Amino acid sequence: MSQFTDANKTLTSFNAPPTNYTQPTPDPTLDACCAREEVSKDLRMQAERKVKEGDRVFSRQRVKDNFETQLRGGFFENNICGCCNNVVGDYKSLRELKEELNEKVTIHEEEAMMSRVTETRYDSDTDSEFDYLLDEHESSTNDEAEYIASIQLLTRLQNHGYGSFLNVTNVSKYMSGSTLIHYYKDTKESAEYDVELERVAGRFKGTRFVRVEGGGRIGVFKDGGEVVGVRYGELGGKEAVEEWCERVGLEREVGGRICFEKGEGEESEDDEEECEYYDCGMEGCKKEFYHQHVGVGESRVVNDLEDLRV
Repeated sequence: MSQFTDANKTLTSFNAPPTNYTQPTPDPTLDACCAREEVSKDLRMQAERKVKEGDRVFSRQRVKDNFETQLRGGFFENNICGCCNNVVGDYKSLRELKEELNEKVTIHEEEAMMSRVTETRYDSDTDSEFDYLLDEHESSTNDEAEYIASIQLLTRLQNHGYGSFLNVTNVSKYMSGSTLIHYYKDTKESAEYDVELERVAGRFKGTRFVRVEGGGRIGVFKDGGEVVGVRYGELGGKEAVEEWCERVGLEREVGGRICFEKGEGEESEDDEEECEYYDCGMEGCKKEFYHQHVGVGESRVVNDLEDLRV
């Protein structure tokens, strides 16, 4: 009982009320020293719980941690203003539909994962010790550089609305080239068309896909002028969206339509300064400094490689 008395004295020093300890039952299967250690751990946990119950600082910290967790989880994401960058978030009906679809996808993925785990447990085949010979070799440095460059280009294209779907407040800056504009209404029907258009957008990477609040129709523009427009009822359902996009001739590939603005410090090949070469009498020599080859006369300055050819 001395352990209980000492623990209560410690609690009193922390301004915490004494606690009625529950005497742990030693495990008879353990050695005496191990059993005493388990009893001591149990008593310590009882004391810690009692201290935390009377600790106002701990209680406030727990409330703060819970609130910060809500902030990281997007507690205020629906109140974000997009006026500053002309790109706004999903409207209410679209958010609700996406949440509903995500829940269904999550349930389906969990069921599929459990099915794979079950199959793995009863699979009698084992990995061969020589399976490493079948592994693919790591990509070379050049392949990795090309892959990174392609990812960067894809990101820039998506930020301009190509192969993705932007929700904007002003469509005038997105009207160059081939553009599909969805004039949505905050209804479930518009949300269903939006989800389908987001799926289709990835297959037409040469077309901008943007949406702006309107009256429930879809329009296709090329070089700033509308070439075709259709209302929901004329499409025959969201299942016909992809076929309609094919029929109106949306661009599938980017091709040469996009020209990003040249960044600061970037120079084109045409901006390169003309180099001066010394004519040393040797065809194809590109040395820029004065020099002579054995058996060749005095050199002279030339401004073009064609001057080196006789």
